[in-house]
Amino acid sequence: MPVYTYTTIDDPLDTGTMATFGGLAINNSGQIVGNYTDSNGKVHGFLYSNSTYTTLTVPSGGMVPFAVTVPLGINNLGQIVGEYADASNTVHGFLYSDGNYTNLEDPLANVTGSFNGTLAQGINDTDQIVGSYDDASGRHGFLFDTSRGIIPPYFTLNDPSAIQDRRDLFRCERPLARFPPYDHAEPASARWHYCRHDPAARR
Repeated sequence: MPVYTYTTIDDPLDTGTMATFGGLAINNSGQIVGNYTDSNGKVHGFLYSNSTYTTLTVPSGGMVPFAVTVPLGINNLGQIVGEYADASNTVHGFLYSDGNYTNLEDPLANVTGSFNGTLAQGINDTDQIVGSYDDASGRHGFLFDTSRGIIPPYFTLNDPSAIQDRRDLFRCERPLARFPPYDHAEPASARWHYCRHDPAARR
């Protein structure tokens, strides 16, 4: 039977004044991303690597009174994806790579405010990114894949939340509830779906 060691992940800047998710994703090198709440009630992301915490705050999101930066995925190259909220409470996806933040905006996302918009939830080692976006009909999954040579490189999927290093998706589920608001009222039967994505599918 394998023996496991448990390590508490608790950013030293976390005040515990608001509900946060702690560690949210880990890569094969043991790097962990998550989020914490500071003394001003602002939510920041963190990267935990080699016993060191590094704060992750998207610059345009960190300027709002109720700042929210939530990293949701990290690949084995250390690239991080997640979401942040702007001054209108519209959610945007981001990619953090080599010290730079890049916005991820699905062009079909046309609902703003109330923490709607685009969020990036997972990234693999070939730079494929999965997440979700909101339009007038509800929430949809997307695949961001520049290798296909199509601009813009967004492809609507069926609510993905995980991506493998192969060029297809095997386990699909509804994306995590936005922070805030929470989505605890949703029936458990509606939260999980299993599917296989056809890589040849197009919008």
